[in-house]
Parts: sequence; structure tokens; C-alpha cells
Amino acid sequence: MTKRGKKAKHKGVACRRGQPIFYEEVKAPRNFSLTQTAVDNLEIIKSQRGLSSRSETLEQILRGEFNPQTYLSLENEDKPID
Repeated sequence: MTKRGKKAKHKGVACRRGQPIFYEEVKAPRNFSLTQTAVDNLEIIKSQRGLSSRSETLEQILRGEFNPQTYLSLENEDKPID
């Protein structure tokens, strides 16, 4: 179990501090400032992809694993995406 009492999403993979689980490198804490619109869009993408965190959502977007516009265009058909 994690700190918040939820089971980890990487079933069958042992968690070891300082060891990568999904990628070939270890994640490190970073701080970003985002507008509320960006956070809302990140939440939309996270929920539609079934991901557990905004961090993992950003990781996958920035690694080019999917096109985020695909998910946002479904939610915001009437609004232009910046």
C-alpha cells in the first residue's frame, strides 16, 4: 500500500527506492506552475486514459506516447484549444 492507503498500480513489480519501475530511469521530484485550465485539462486526460496521477500523465505526454489533443478535443468541441 502507498502512503494514501491505495494499492500501487504496478502489480507484479517490486518497488524499491531508487530503482526504476516503468522507465529506464528513476523519477525525481519537480515543481511546475500551471494555470487552472492546464490542470483541468490534465485531469481530463488522466481520467480518460485511466492513469493514476498527473505526474504519469505528463510523463507519457512528454515521452510522446500519445497525442493529448485527441483527448481534449472530445471534451472541448466548442472551445478552441491553445
